[in-house]
Amino acid sequence: MFNNSMMPKLSSNYIPYGTTSLEMEPPLDLKRGWDRINGFTATTADTFNDFLQWIIKNQNQLKAKNSSDKLMVDILCTRGTLKSVMLAPYTFHQLSCEMIILAQSFKGSIYMKYKYEDHEGEMKDNSSCYESYGHKFQQYMTGGNPDDVLECDCQFRCVLNLHLNELSLLYPIAIHGVDESLLQGNLTDTRAFVSIKETKEKVDWFKQDSFEKYTLNKWWIENQLAGIPRLLMGTRNEHAKVHTLQMMHTDVMPSMAKEKWKPSVCINFLERFLSFVMEKVTSEPNQVHRFERSASDSNYITHLYDTNVTDILPMWYKTRLFTSEKDSV
Repeated sequence: MFNNSMMPKLSSNYIPYGTTSLEMEPPLDLKRGWDRINGFTATTADTFNDFLQWIIKNQNQLKAKNSSDKLMVDILCTRGTLKSVMLAPYTFHQLSCEMIILAQSFKGSIYMKYKYEDHEGEMKDNSSCYESYGHKFQQYMTGGNPDDVLECDCQFRCVLNLHLNELSLLYPIAIHGVDESLLQGNLTDTRAFVSIKETKEKVDWFKQDSFEKYTLNKWWIENQLAGIPRLLMGTRNEHAKVHTLQMMHTDVMPSMAKEKWKPSVCINFLERFLSFVMEKVTSEPNQVHRFERSASDSNYITHLYDTNVTDILPMWYKTRLFTSEKDSV
């Protein structure tokens, strides 16, 4: 179940010690090798399908005890789906508060899939510049040569099993870097993982407030769901040059945000939403369920049956799960 061949290792040259910031001299140019960057093209659907392929390959280890046709988890989805739910209590007045999640029962487990509208590709194109900054920064931090070709679609992923009260969740996460000095065993301990993020320097109070209110909340949720204790942040100037590195601990991010959001609110909202999903889907297991939050009525998440979608799972997955390779031929 483990393949460490593509695991990115954090370069020891870029690890600030303690709470001390590390000044980069010369600064790291995020536009270096710009003509050799192959941008990130994967979609949410691609991530979900890759996850399903991983399940098929590892289904024997994922079977529930004393059952030959049921997984040992209640809910399967991507981390991005869970993140969107946890962010919801603090995105009432943003366009990003819109959310559509489809859910379906299959062989005793519930699958959730975040539904983007048809303009997802257009949104990705518009943000490709800043997205490439993040990938270039990760290349620097993991000891890569900034003049080499950068393949943004090349990612190292793990799959986590999280227990939230009485629910068992399974979802994939992308790993930015691993601190080799803390690495033990076969990656079942995520304390060696480090998230790698870059951000533009805050030149006024409004941008600082937005960073504390939204960015730190998003980073905390991502790390919390992944069990990652630290985040390496690079601060860039207007010329896309990173001049300062800072190692942030996940558990202190709420205090850094000056109580503009509370972890308990995010976690409790996720628990309530998942219980709501379980209740609705198990009562009508043969339906595709739609959970929607609109910008015009962001105080509520509406449940309905999606008559336009008959199945969120591909047929190849449904025919191969709990079927031997011999039987599936």
